[in-house]
Amino acid sequence: MKCENGSNLVIIIDPWQQPWWVQCLFFLDVARKLYLRIKKFLHSRNDINDVIIASYKTHKKVDFRIYTIKKNLYHITDENIFLDFLDKRPYIENVIITGLAWESCVRSRPLGYENLYKILKYRNIGIYIKEDCILTYADTQFIEENNPDWMKSSTPGFYKYAPLYEKIN
Repeated sequence: MKCENGSNLVIIIDPWQQPWWVQCLFFLDVARKLYLRIKKFLHSRNDINDVIIASYKTHKKVDFRIYTIKKNLYHITDENIFLDFLDKRPYIENVIITGLAWESCVRSRPLGYENLYKILKYRNIGIYIKEDCILTYADTQFIEENNPDWMKSSTPGFYKYAPLYEKIN
């Protein structure tokens, strides 16, 4: 993965204060730690200028800590608006997905990795995740062995989306 100035875009999927499936205080601590890791990651990288907050259903439930990120923040949930966004930023070479939950939102939201793959397939833009910036419903991090469509990147802590059916063909 290239690490040149501004060449990477980060999408934070559903950074809610308390997602609908969790009704306990335990999650608030887990989410807080996730958001702190995302924030630390973003602040440590000069190859990221733009961050998209892809929070669906409501903008009001987004965790306020996300807004303290010192990057250009955008709230985009629509594929067409996302394509317009990319058209104005031809320098973007990779999209890095962060957020929760791995099993549903990170995978299948309009800006989740399955849909991003369809959108970006012919644009030569890579799709990555930052391993410690993704959570599952069980409050665990992404595990490579359970996800054959994700290949370990040469950049430590990152995985690249490469669907198995693409590897075969």
